[in-house]
Amino acid sequence: MKIKLHFLGVCLALTFCSTSLFAHKDAEPVHQTYSEGNFPLENGSTIENFKIS
Repeated sequence: MKIKLHFLGVCLALTFCSTSLFAHKDAEPVHQTYSEGNFPLENGSTIENFKIS
């Protein structure tokens, strides 16, 4: 039981530490988005305030 809890703790720690590897760094440019407004679909419905990045 102790080994399973230790293994779980190590896995959780690695998961939380590895998520910061995918974050934007200060030297990287700002994430860009383009607002399309209301985007009409082929079936006649629309996506309101559509943005693409």
